[in-house]
Amino acid sequence: MNAAPAPISAAIRAALAATSAIYVIMAVSGLTWGLPTARWDPLLFGGDPPWTGARLYELAGAGWTSAQRGADVDADPLGSGAGAARLTDSPEAVAAIYLRYRLYTHQPDEMIVMRALGSMRPGEGDFDPKLYQYGGAFLYPIGALLKAGDVAGLLDVRSDVPFYLDHPDEFGRFYLVSRGYAAAWGLIGVGIVFAIASRLGGHAAGVLASLGFALLPVVICMSHEGKPHLPGAVLMLAAVWFAMRWAETGARRDWWLLCVACGAALGMVLSSLPIFVLIPLAAWMRRTAGVAPSVSARAESAVPPEPGASAPAASEPRASARADFPAPPQPAASIPAARLGWVAQSCAGVVGAALIYLLLNPYVVINVVTNRAVLKSNFGNSLAMYEVSRVGEGLMRVAELTAEGSSLPVAVVGALALAAAVVRRRRDVLPLAVPALTIVVQFVLLGAGKPAEYGRFGVFVDAALMIGAACLILSLRRRTPVFAVGAAAVLIFALSRPALQYHANFRADATDRNSRVQLAADVNAQARRLAAEGRRLTLVVVAEPAPYACPPVDFSRIDVLRLPPGQVLPSSVDPAAVMGVAATDDPQAVVMRWGGDGFYRVAAVPGRTGPGPQAGALRRAGDVRLLSPISWANKPFEIMLPRRMGDNPDEARPTD
Repeated sequence: MNAAPAPISAAIRAALAATSAIYVIMAVSGLTWGLPTARWDPLLFGGDPPWTGARLYELAGAGWTSAQRGADVDADPLGSGAGAARLTDSPEAVAAIYLRYRLYTHQPDEMIVMRALGSMRPGEGDFDPKLYQYGGAFLYPIGALLKAGDVAGLLDVRSDVPFYLDHPDEFGRFYLVSRGYAAAWGLIGVGIVFAIASRLGGHAAGVLASLGFALLPVVICMSHEGKPHLPGAVLMLAAVWFAMRWAETGARRDWWLLCVACGAALGMVLSSLPIFVLIPLAAWMRRTAGVAPSVSARAESAVPPEPGASAPAASEPRASARADFPAPPQPAASIPAARLGWVAQSCAGVVGAALIYLLLNPYVVINVVTNRAVLKSNFGNSLAMYEVSRVGEGLMRVAELTAEGSSLPVAVVGALALAAAVVRRRRDVLPLAVPALTIVVQFVLLGAGKPAEYGRFGVFVDAALMIGAACLILSLRRRTPVFAVGAAAVLIFALSRPALQYHANFRADATDRNSRVQLAADVNAQARRLAAEGRRLTLVVVAEPAPYACPPVDFSRIDVLRLPPGQVLPSSVDPAAVMGVAATDDPQAVVMRWGGDGFYRVAAVPGRTGPGPQAGALRRAGDVRLLSPISWANKPFEIMLPRRMGDNPDEARPTD
């Protein structure tokens, strides 16, 4: 194995700076997508004056927070087993819908961060977020940044929900802070990916890997969302870096930084738990460096040394894949003691990492004594969303989402590279490959039936695949430099197309031409036509109306009916005054939610040729291309009409 990389040249530094600039441009552009805003008031209120914040809060805001309920738990859930439900049959019900459109974004989970921060009472010494799957490493810095912005006069932070209901744009700025915090971690990730790939395959591989990381569709997606999955993945990558250094140098500082990074990753988001496997792995790698079965120095590495780097002598046996490991002498008699030592060290490291987690999330311990109800509420709600079932289906779904999050070429080449490195006994690859495999197992066990946004849990795996692919491709440059350069170019080109598609949808959603606004105009126009005939439009939805699931329409003049999967329209509903809408990851499956015989698709927004059709125009069914399924930006919506006796779906058109 090659020695540690040479000092970074000016050309490499320039390339890394350019990569960082590309990431920043991609992350900042479109960051304002899907924010609550008063610009949609003409759509929400039909040109009438908006309902005041005081009125909305009086009718629907009392349940915004609760001392006994997790910040992510619905105060009044309809329940999946409920039948068809009318959602606009009272002023309170309409106000509850309007409240969501004044405070929520187009991303379903971003609002729970604000609810968690809003549940705190710093003046009373209460910093309990009542949200624990998103950790203190994510929540508390955002709270501090909001306070700093308020002190600097950049934000208006106050404990006055009616004020924000009157001024939704002010509340929207808070989401920019959480998104900016998440995006900043991605910039750190660019540097860490460069460091890991440089250690494994040289600086050229580091540049290629960092550029690929910046262009990963899942990274672009998560850098635009105020959620902790990108920061958590970056901390896991940092743990990999420290594990590699510890296994090579044995420096105590690297060991404890590894443990801190693992604890901080878990303190960022609970789905980072698999990274704890690094602690015993790193301890074992260091303690067994001198007693592992030797490998012939002639065995090729998956990634050859960089030109000019030193290599082991041909006749020198080696105990690990790195010739420059300072492996301490390990006499045969000391092997049992060494084994005992790494086990004890692993336990100490896990305890240290756990203490870091508890330091960042003190209310997990405090509430065991003072408020178990909120722990049960929050963790129970999280566990209810995930179950181990249908592993084969989960495997297929994870394969699809990995290809979506990293691109198919990166997924295939990266998987082959990591597998080859492990087979060739590249010990230095283990800190990257083992956690990635552990996360994949978790991913698969829970992946059956998950929507495309589940791909956010694969950020670390996708980054690992990118590192593996970069190292494998650049390893060929000594023998076939032209092929290696061409392969690297093809890889970046394959990444660029989905990256630009994701980026384009975030930018489109930040404008007045996003899919939700276009559809809202169509729905309101249909409602006005029916009102002129003395009828009232019934809008059929699959979930409670919210900015991410339903266009911003005039709910005070439209009847909204939630129709669960497999059910048919109630007989009391006029089928000639019905329109169904649903945000979707799979256009072909949406109609099946209500039974294939009940509704047929007539259109999808946005269409194939751009961010959406012209205002008021509906595109034909099937004429849709999902550009960024992991994200909710510019989300495609299905528009459906009820099937009536004698209808021909092939000739159906929306009412003009």
